[in-house]
Amino acid sequence: MYAAALVLATAADRPVGGAMIEWSPLQMLRSSGQDEWVMVDALRTGRIGLVRRIETGPYRETWFRAVTWAAEPERRTLVGYSRSMDTIAAALWAHQPPTAQEKPFPGYPPSRPSP
Repeated sequence: MYAAALVLATAADRPVGGAMIEWSPLQMLRSSGQDEWVMVDALRTGRIGLVRRIETGPYRETWFRAVTWAAEPERRTLVGYSRSMDTIAAALWAHQPPTAQEKPFPGYPPSRPSP
């Protein structure tokens, strides 16, 4: 029903001057089932969190709920709720650990030595 998708503009859709489409955290979401998306880091080596579409209230309004990633659901932390998928994706992207972008591949040593 709802899906995060990267839409490429055709030449006719581009503004005069050939400017590129701006990057969005929505581009880091990957479908993981009906009404659920996993956000991956910039190098696609790890997961940042989960976004789930929910319906609530007397009018079954659509909301998006984001949590941080952990293999065990009880270890996930709530990031927030939003009516906008753009807003919740941006909040989840901003919530990732600062070292998430520093790993060029899985298993790469941490940016800081362990104490």
